[in-house]
Amino acid sequence: MPIGKIAPRRELGAFGSQQAQLQGQDAARAANDAKRRLDAQILLALAAPFRTNSQQFLPTKLLFNVKKGDLWFIEFWGRGRSAGAGGINYAVGAPTGSIIQGTLESSTVNTGVANWFILDFSNINTGIGACHAGASDVGRPDRLAARVECVSDGKIGIAAATVTAASFSTIEAQAFLRATRYTKVF
Repeated sequence: MPIGKIAPRRELGAFGSQQAQLQGQDAARAANDAKRRLDAQILLALAAPFRTNSQQFLPTKLLFNVKKGDLWFIEFWGRGRSAGAGGINYAVGAPTGSIIQGTLESSTVNTGVANWFILDFSNINTGIGACHAGASDVGRPDRLAARVECVSDGKIGIAAATVTAASFSTIEAQAFLRATRYTKVF
């Protein structure tokens, strides 16, 4: 073949077909690795404060749709405060029967003493623990992280309630929820 001409594919012989096969395998492996790591990511933030004077858990606007079989890792960052002596209580809402494991970190506990405490939880749609007790109008930081395995379609989200009847509890604006869906790896 003359110099400067590109050989047609049929002239590449066995080497060319092996190379194409290896490239295809590498592409498939890369696609599978990406599926194992990250499927989707959602980031939601409160544009306005969430206020409640109900002792029943009410969903905030930090919620999103999920499907049966989804595995989500969620992380909530916000500043909470309460006008009542009992404080504010958080919950993670998820489809009934979902499996959850998580941790809530807050800057105060029922004693009103400004320190960090950590509560582990494993129940959906149930209060995790009172934060920011002592009737303080000063917003203090809270962080919640959890793994949620969905057994049916529905929504995952952050809910809140006030501990002391008729007093207002608030999650300040700009609180956010970051959620990442992963494909289960067996």
